[in-house]
Amino acid sequence: MKNYVNKIKYGSILLLILFIIFFTIIKNSTVKAEETFSVGQIPYINFFCKDEKSMLAIAEADVSSYQQSNLVAKMLTQFGQCIFSPYPIQIEIVQIVMDYKDYEKKKVQVIKGKIKDTFVYSGLYAYQAKNVPFKNNEKKI
Repeated sequence: MKNYVNKIKYGSILLLILFIIFFTIIKNSTVKAEETFSVGQIPYINFFCKDEKSMLAIAEADVSSYQQSNLVAKMLTQFGQCIFSPYPIQIEIVQIVMDYKDYEKKKVQVIKGKIKDTFVYSGLYAYQAKNVPFKNNEKKI
């Protein structure tokens, strides 16, 4: 009988230790909020399209492979639908059109932006949103 009580005692202690380890692991593995762009941010871009349809064609190809998206982007640039700028251009985000995962499973956001009085479309990697300022130094809520 005494042997049986000792087994229960050690089993309870072992269970308690496992319980403490489990909750320590859960507590320390908190998930950080994923960074994304928001309306009002003003990132710099080098590539943009004149219409949403062209940017969505690139996004669709980007899901498959880099080569496919690069080919579509070059074709749309040759047809005058998209523009590659050798210098970064600042753009104000006015709408998040869609989010998707590219061929490397990285989150990309298709945005509608404003350059002066012209609306354009571009794709931005969501992880780059962290330190991008807002118009008039507004804070992200």
